[in-house]
Amino acid sequence: MKKKILSLLLAGGMILTSLVIPTGGASTVEAAPGDNLVAYYKFDGDFKDSVDSSIEGTPDNTNAPTTATDDVRSGVMKSGSGKGRIMTENPLYQTDLSSSGFTVSAWIDANAVDSYNGVWSFSSGDSDLDGFYGLSTNGSLYFNNSPRQGTTTYQDMKEFAGNITADGGWEHITVVMDTQKIHMYKDGALVYELTPSTQGTNAGQGTPFMLDFVETTKYIWFGTASPHYWSSGDFYMDDFKVYSKALTAEEVAQEYLSDSIAAAEVVAADKEALSIPESTMLDLELPNTGSSGFSTITWMSGNPDVISDGGTVIRPGTDTNVTLTATIKAGTVSDTKTFTVRVPKTNPEEDLKLFAE
Repeated sequence: MKKKILSLLLAGGMILTSLVIPTGGASTVEAAPGDNLVAYYKFDGDFKDSVDSSIEGTPDNTNAPTTATDDVRSGVMKSGSGKGRIMTENPLYQTDLSSSGFTVSAWIDANAVDSYNGVWSFSSGDSDLDGFYGLSTNGSLYFNNSPRQGTTTYQDMKEFAGNITADGGWEHITVVMDTQKIHMYKDGALVYELTPSTQGTNAGQGTPFMLDFVETTKYIWFGTASPHYWSSGDFYMDDFKVYSKALTAEEVAQEYLSDSIAAAEVVAADKEALSIPESTMLDLELPNTGSSGFSTITWMSGNPDVISDGGTVIRPGTDTNVTLTATIKAGTVSDTKTFTVRVPKTNPEEDLKLFAE
């Protein structure tokens, strides 16, 4: 009877040690924004658009933003003061956005936040009767198609407030407008989405109305969310980009990780958080996604006969230490972390006691 129980336990143990436990995690980022990047301002000593080098922003009004050098991101834009701003061409002008939507992204380091101190905006800006769509330093979004006119349609989207942090360091803020909603992402992750209201006095008419407005505006303004009403915020900005499509969540993550500084920070944090057991008799659950959800992890075993690259454990005849190497990768940045895992030898009598307990 004892031999029969032992054989059953050992058979069950073999089934357990050959089972590969599935792992979960965020989907691997494969999508890319592609050819829809229509403007890219790096602020490396100038206000030139690297997509079309013939386009360069110009100061408008006094105390306009300037270029500066940052310890982390090198060449950046430093905001001006008062109503100082930079005016540049809108690459979406006369582009049909009705089915594609559009996206704006930038790295922002805000020294102070305020609902009515601006970062960027779309506006023809020929007079204070011209409307605008823009971002304030606390993350609020504002739309007004014709200020000071009886036909005004506006949206004060303060629900986005708080997504830019005062003295929070560099934050990647992506604003996506599609045919139904506006989405805001911070450091590659969705933080808020809104279906603009179409109810109430002077209420908006949804994102199709806003998309039509944006494609009719001539300029983008750096340093203000409303060229004729609001002052510039106190902030730094880098890598301002415009896409002629509403990026998907996967594409936003891809765009975020295309920044080598951000990718390196993700890899370093996920490497620090990564851990596995120091000893095992059963299969290991080896994560294939970092704790951030942005990095991928691949594994290589120094002794596949005992622990495979996928974590399957085959008990050896003697106690064995196996080296497992994890490669953590995000964007173009990768790093490795090594673990030593002890696999005890097969021992039927001791295993019987263990399973009995």
